[in-house]
Amino acid sequence: MYNDTINWLLNSGNPAVQYRTKTELLGLEDDPEEAFLWIRQKLPDDWYRTKGLWYVYYVNALAECGLDGSGMPSEWFEAAMDRIRGGFGSECGSFDFTCESFLLLQALVSLGFGEKPDIRRVFAMLPDNRLPDGGFLCKMRRNR
Repeated sequence: MYNDTINWLLNSGNPAVQYRTKTELLGLEDDPEEAFLWIRQKLPDDWYRTKGLWYVYYVNALAECGLDGSGMPSEWFEAAMDRIRGGFGSECGSFDFTCESFLLLQALVSLGFGEKPDIRRVFAMLPDNRLPDGGFLCKMRRNR
């Protein structure tokens, strides 16, 4: 069963699935270039200038391909870092605990930006903002 599943993933025709299968499941070295080119063909050329939830989805698409953001243009992630720092209309210049912000936080960490000071600052805030069960909930869903 395991070999059948691995073979199915490796023969999926999806370079991102193949890359993640090799690097994350099999522990092999692999060049991410094919996965990167594949996702770039799927995204609009100016995706990083997109506003709102679509921008969040595009950043997550890169992260879900298993890619490392350090080799990508920094302008692609400026809006994401602004959101983490408290931009996009959040009050008082702090992380706003919305669903979109959590999605961006997860994507940025997956892309390798977890050690950036702004992201570390958000991590430091998380214990004071967790639910009694230890989890988190988007700000807009807390009082429902």
